[in-house]
Amino acid sequence: MSVSQPYRFVCLLTLAFIWLAGSPSVVAANSRLETILAKGVLRVCMVSEYHRAGHPDRDVVLSRALAADLGVEFRHEDSSLSSLRQDIRSGRCDIAAGVAMNGGEPGFQLSNPYRTGQVYAIARTLDPGIGSWSDLDSQDRVVLVQAGDGLPALVREALPHARILEIDSSHRGDHEVRAGRADAFIVDDEPLVGTMHEAGWARTLRPLMPMATFPYAFGVPADDAVWLAYINTFVRSALAGDDPENVPVRKRVSRDVARR
Repeated sequence: MSVSQPYRFVCLLTLAFIWLAGSPSVVAANSRLETILAKGVLRVCMVSEYHRAGHPDRDVVLSRALAADLGVEFRHEDSSLSSLRQDIRSGRCDIAAGVAMNGGEPGFQLSNPYRTGQVYAIARTLDPGIGSWSDLDSQDRVVLVQAGDGLPALVREALPHARILEIDSSHRGDHEVRAGRADAFIVDDEPLVGTMHEAGWARTLRPLMPMATFPYAFGVPADDAVWLAYINTFVRSALAGDDPENVPVRKRVSRDVARR
């Protein structure tokens, strides 16, 4: 953590409390930010199958940078799409990384976005009938997509003739395509693509025109405006590059930042 960061934090926290003066939510509960600083640990929930060992991605890089900015330890907590919101509400995690801004985030406040997803189709290298994205748009093709993050609707629009089936996890998509029971699995997660490629059986198919999905952001408890204010300031700082220490983060995230 740089010398200027503690001063920046104190100023930000002071301004946030001034801005929220008189708000019942501040009186009723302490900010998660206070707890993080007291314990010296930032617990970051991530969907575990999206963030596999050996493939550090933008969510991980930015979360580690956030912990460094706070001067606390980074702790990765495994979660799932179905439990992510409850993990935040219950206090198991202080923040969620990589939350899709698809309009379905009850229980969350979302930060300013810091990346967008790009759609890929994962198919078998041994399938001679599938060599490009357009080969998937056929009535005899079975295409899998994970439910719960808004991606199925986008895929149905992009592949109107294919049979689109929603599944509960990327592990199942991996298994079904390898077994030949499905022709492709649609993902918007680069580390997951890299993991499948390492297995040697997968090929990546990209749309002819790049197809962005939703902006992705940090998720924090719905009633904690102080913590959200800190996160938004951090995201803006990391992406704007006003601190030389943020260069590694900037290289990872700035090329596809979603701007409101």
